[in-house]
Amino acid sequence: MSDVLRKCKVKLARLLKVDFSAIETDKDPLQYDEELGIGTDVYILDDVGEMQPASDGEYKAEDGTLIEVTD
Repeated sequence: MSDVLRKCKVKLARLLKVDFSAIETDKDPLQYDEELGIGTDVYILDDVGEMQPASDGEYKAEDGTLIEVTD
């Protein structure tokens, strides 16, 4: 998904008051709007509370599950 389309999706979700789910990890809480799985877009909140695409890499959830994020 292109960066522009991803940003539009996040802004539209905010306007429609879509609740994002979150999972705590060793790096940052990951935000997502669908069931977490292969192909799910995941985001982090930046310093001003804006959602940004999560950086590529491995995130370890509190329960030990490894989540790999790639663009």
